[in-house]
Amino acid sequence: MAISSRAGIRFYKWESSVNYTRITAAGRFLSPREWGIEPFYTFMYRERNEGTGDVNAFMWKISRPLITSGLYAEIAAGYYDLPDVKNYKLNKYGMPSYAQVNFDLKYRFSKLLKGAEAEFLYVYKKQEGNTYENDKYVINKVNMSQFNFIINYRFG
Repeated sequence: MAISSRAGIRFYKWESSVNYTRITAAGRFLSPREWGIEPFYTFMYRERNEGTGDVNAFMWKISRPLITSGLYAEIAAGYYDLPDVKNYKLNKYGMPSYAQVNFDLKYRFSKLLKGAEAEFLYVYKKQEGNTYENDKYVINKVNMSQFNFIINYRFG
């Protein structure tokens, strides 16, 4: 059982929202990664709640098109309160609770390159939950930064 909610405001070109997701302890949320992003308002790039139950997720984001047409910026911050890493029944991947910040800058091309988009994404995840001083709960999961440069092309 899961519920996700959003409250937001649009003012001039600014858009901001606060978001909350609750996944109950009745079982784990399972969604094959091949199906794409999770259908929750608290979804952030490089963050997944798949395989977890008894989750409280909070996220705030603000976005705005910038002065140059086609340039778009977004900042998001979230806190994901997950079950203990040793509770495999409700935490399939042993992910500790964490805080995450994303800085996203996109440029949508026009004219000859219409449909192309360049994106710079910076992600920082900070450990918040207990990892029992075991690196298997930390490495490639939390206390990390990730820089991405992405080029997409949308047909149609």
